[in-house]
Amino acid sequence: MRDDGFTAVEWSLGIGLIVLPLLMVVTTLAPWFERGSMGRVMATETARQIVLSDNWADGAARGEAMAAQIAANHGFGSADWNCGPDCLSMTVLSVDSAGTPALLLGRGYEVTVTVNVPLPAISIPFIGDVLSISWPTSHTERVDDFRSFP
Repeated sequence: MRDDGFTAVEWSLGIGLIVLPLLMVVTTLAPWFERGSMGRVMATETARQIVLSDNWADGAARGEAMAAQIAANHGFGSADWNCGPDCLSMTVLSVDSAGTPALLLGRGYEVTVTVNVPLPAISIPFIGDVLSISWPTSHTERVDDFRSFP
């Protein structure tokens, strides 16, 4: 009994069922690590800009500008990444006379920045990203205990 032609069938099934799904997994993993690293750097540098500034408003503006610059360096526009509603949050240790937390920077305060970075769920070569999920990354930076303010 001769089995002519089975090699072509096995070859095409091997390519279609093993190699292509494996290629999709490999091409999807690289953007996950790249964008996860971008989110960590974005959160770290934004928190650092806030901590090193003289007041909260100036620090928030400098932090958002730094985050936008990092996103642009990775090929994202400002609409492609989401800072989220609680992106620039701070552990507040002081309360003003009305009883509301004061957004002041003081010695020993902690600034926590959370950034939501879009990750591709599936990345198909030569086509692009099919689905996207959001990956939150946060970083907490402490204002130096011996820092001088103007």
